Amino acid sequence: MNNKTYYFDKNGNKVTGKQVIQGMDYFFNADGSTNNVVGIDVSTYQGNINWTKVKAAGVDFAIIRIGFMGYGTGKLVADDKFKQNLEGAKNAGLKVGVYFFDAAITEKEAVEEASMCLQML
Repeated sequence: MNNKTYYFDKNGNKVTGKQVIQGMDYFFNADGSTNNVVGIDVSTYQGNINWTKVKAAGVDFAIIRIGFMGYGTGKLVADDKFKQNLEGAKNAGLKVGVYFFDAAITEKEAVEEASMCLQML
């Protein structure tokens, strides 16, 4: 309604304040609307994503994996779908963020991971 999200109790009344819905905490304004946003975490494991459908489903943002450090090998690996996902999400009008699946055990490895992220952005 009016580009706002509401939740109604079993009597059909808009809820306000803090509510626990299916185990999740939500906060509803005095008018019953919420400012909650919906986001997803994606990587190569989700395959090819139809970002237009994602946006149409009500998703507001995506957190996209840049890459990871191979456990035990220390090898930096870029996510195969990073650039495709970043471009697709932005083109669909989603807000985006990125993450690196960290496995650094030394300061040197942490710097290598951060450097890779900066290079890929």
